[in-house]
Amino acid sequence: MVGIFRFLLVVGVLLLAGGLCPLRAASPDSVSNRQIYAKLLEMDRRLANLEKRQDILEARYESLEKRLEDFRAEMNGRFQDLRAEMNGKFDDLRGEMNGKFEDLRAETNAKFDLLSSRLDDLTKYMGWMVAGIFVLVAAVVGLIIWDRRTAARLAAREAERSFRAEVEKVLNVLRERARTDGELAAILRNYGLL
Repeated sequence: MVGIFRFLLVVGVLLLAGGLCPLRAASPDSVSNRQIYAKLLEMDRRLANLEKRQDILEARYESLEKRLEDFRAEMNGRFQDLRAEMNGKFDDLRGEMNGKFEDLRAETNAKFDLLSSRLDDLTKYMGWMVAGIFVLVAAVVGLIIWDRRTAARLAAREAERSFRAEVEKVLNVLRERARTDGELAAILRNYGLL
């Protein structure tokens, strides 16, 4: 690229100077070959300076490009490190949260199991209490029936004794009366009471 630029510059200077143009006639104001050569040397020196500057700029550009590439690589590395660190922290946080949820789930399950066990025990106790109440009611009813039967027998015996005593009294009265009354004595004999 520099070579083409240099060639075009030289050709342009020569055309301007009139050195390549054969149709042009020499004029009193015309420039001599030495002057052209001096100008070409000066232009060549300037072009060499420009090329040096261009080389310096290209070196700076390459250096800057390398530094930018290094900076980009360093930033990408930092971002990768930051991403890895963030992912690690998120993974740790996720693991910690999962652990806490598992602990909470286990604790909740343990409490539900304990509550279920207590409810089972309470159901058993309630069953035993209901059975005990039925047994007590049955015992009380049995006691009442036994007491009534016993009391009824005693009352019946007492009533029977009392009745026999009363009948005995009535018979004794009738027998006493039958001693004086013949007709009553005959009736009582007929029934075997005298």
